[in-house]
Amino acid sequence: MFFGCVGLACSKGHSPVTNSNFVEVAPVITQPTNKTETNVNNSKCEIDFKNFTYSPAYPETKEFTLKDGKAEATRSADGRVVGMGYNLVSVYYGDLAGNEQKEAIVTISINTGGSSVPLVSYIFDTTSNKPNLLWKKAFGDRANDGLRNIYTDDRKLIIETYKPSSGVGDCCSSEYVLTSFSWQNRTFKETEKKTILKDSSEEATYIGKSTSCQ
Repeated sequence: MFFGCVGLACSKGHSPVTNSNFVEVAPVITQPTNKTETNVNNSKCEIDFKNFTYSPAYPETKEFTLKDGKAEATRSADGRVVGMGYNLVSVYYGDLAGNEQKEAIVTISINTGGSSVPLVSYIFDTTSNKPNLLWKKAFGDRANDGLRNIYTDDRKLIIETYKPSSGVGDCCSSEYVLTSFSWQNRTFKETEKKTILKDSSEEATYIGKSTSCQ
């Protein structure tokens, strides 16, 4: 059951995210203002994504700043969440543009105030000393279009999401959808989509991991 979802239409048993409709492509966006003096020097390895200001996860929300990987949810006097919280989950580095430079894929979990556990991923160009937002996508909640994994393979962006039609409640799904994208004309273009069977007893959770920027 949901408790106090913020700024988004939500109901019992459904994520507050409409992930298929929210994809922002922003190849020329500059780094958002960083109110915490993000540590950015000459190396992409020194970009401190744990202390960084991100653009809004959803159109209805505001930019947010992580401090030590977290931004606490704000609550009303009676304990209801009135402002979403955020937690850094992983930072994955991979070459997507074919320039032998690794882009950063930053994935963040969102505290909506209910049982929903949506994620949002940001992709940054890190070739300069200021990360440039290339793309971002908000995902659903676990078996309801939730993010399973996001990574690169042969200069392609691979996104795995749990298939809602095969969900067993919110927790589990017997299938996930693997979608491939390639970087074309300063945006990501879908090149392949396929459904993959999995163990239905396996929980519909994010399995992605952080990787080295080297």
